[in-house]
Amino acid sequence: MDDNSTASDNYNFLVSFFKMYTKYSSSDFYIAGESYAGHYIPQLVDFIFTYKNINPNTPPQSNFKGFAAGNPLTDEKYDFGTGITLYYQTHGMLPLTQSSGHPNGDYDHYDILADVCPNRILKYIRFPHPIFNNTHQKKRGVPDTLACIDDYVDTYLNRKDVKTAIHASSSIHWTECGGPNYNFGHDSMIPLYTKFMQQTNWKILVYSGDADTVLNFISTEQWINSMSMSVRQGWRAWTYTHPVNGPQVGGWYIVYNRMTFKTVKGAGHMVPWYQPIPALKLITDFVNNS
Repeated sequence: MDDNSTASDNYNFLVSFFKMYTKYSSSDFYIAGESYAGHYIPQLVDFIFTYKNINPNTPPQSNFKGFAAGNPLTDEKYDFGTGITLYYQTHGMLPLTQSSGHPNGDYDHYDILADVCPNRILKYIRFPHPIFNNTHQKKRGVPDTLACIDDYVDTYLNRKDVKTAIHASSSIHWTECGGPNYNFGHDSMIPLYTKFMQQTNWKILVYSGDADTVLNFISTEQWINSMSMSVRQGWRAWTYTHPVNGPQVGGWYIVYNRMTFKTVKGAGHMVPWYQPIPALKLITDFVNNS
């Protein structure tokens, strides 16, 4: 499997979905994803772009309105470049006098504010990433966190009674991120973003949890800046309403014509997991043009 086959399979699924559920064929349609979906999403959207010129009146191309990408792998020159070091330096993880390398200590690369579950980071990052070079395992303590909560799923699915209930073979062993062998892509997605901005009227949202180091917000802002787009609304705060604490700053954002870049304060790599309330506001505003 590779990016092209994934995009093709996803596109064919969408065609079949809208044929089967025709009641949705006139509804506005958006695509969203996070992390390596920074490759999946633009390449799937490129299939939609191609077929829009061939068969514009058939979904998904007829009702497609835009896409959102969170902490997305986009261009390795930026994603794995100087932005990582700058992130470490500005978050007290490296001294300003150290211009390369990774911080020591067993911290959660996906959320620097969270406690850690020892030795799990290598299971998480499946695509090639320079963080693999960091193998320090010095535990730090932050109370009242469920650092190993993801292990619960593995434990549950590997129980004999659960395998029986879901009709899985008793010999199978479920592991997180244990999917098929995949030929991860290294191409830059920036040309696709540029094409969509220049040749369509689709909306684009790129957002970043600001506690993530794997695909940090500084590197993402750097590749967005490389596109040299005109700014429609300058850098400013966006807010959401907490059910107990009332209005709160959710992060900061900037708008370039139809493309918006937003940070999410205190969120790790998977924004809806770490900050579900502001994440809901984030995506609702995107769909509603707010």
